Amino acid sequence: MYLSRRELLKKTALGTASLALSPSFSHLLGAPVNGRSQSPHRFVFIRKSNGNLPAQFGLPSFSQQELKKHKEKEAFEVDLDRHELPDWLKGLDSHRERMTILHGISMSVSGGGHYSYSGC
Repeated sequence: MYLSRRELLKKTALGTASLALSPSFSHLLGAPVNGRSQSPHRFVFIRKSNGNLPAQFGLPSFSQQELKKHKEKEAFEVDLDRHELPDWLKGLDSHRERMTILHGISMSVSGGGHYSYSGC
């Protein structure tokens, strides 16, 4: 398929305009109301798949007791303010006061199929 330069520019401009005017991007065009940003909340979901070792998901500053619970896959709560995040989570360090880490979620009961026995 041959596209002229004019046709390419026209389609690119239409695509860009439709993205800018879509509801997902409308917060980029307006000023914050009452000095507060109306940006949508974010949810970061990291799925453990092949190649990620369970030790990479624990916090490097766990105490011996917390590390034992982590290795035995027991549920426990810790205050993230007192812990160092792993290198791969350091990009979210400024959001740690609003962060929850759920670890050990498993799909082992999902039956056969490509994603059986995977976890998060």
